[in-house]
Amino acid sequence: MRARVARDRARGAASRGRGTHDREPRSGVRQADVFPRWSGLCCYCDRPAEHLDHVTPISRGGADTLSNVVPACAPCNYAKGALTLAEWASTF
Repeated sequence: MRARVARDRARGAASRGRGTHDREPRSGVRQADVFPRWSGLCCYCDRPAEHLDHVTPISRGGADTLSNVVPACAPCNYAKGALTLAEWASTF
């Protein structure tokens, strides 16, 4: 019974265009396109990357393009948030 409920929930999310692990930008820039360029490492600290980060945040006018998306580990991505690189660097 639980397996059926989980399967139905996953199908519902997929039908709405969202997966259970959808962490990629909506533009179609994929981890598979970005991670190899950085050897799967966070561009900020060289730890293994788990997320994609917009260098210039979308909320600050950044684009959803390959040139504005880099791999980041969770701590760096969450710490940077919606800050620009200059703003984030000034917090060190």
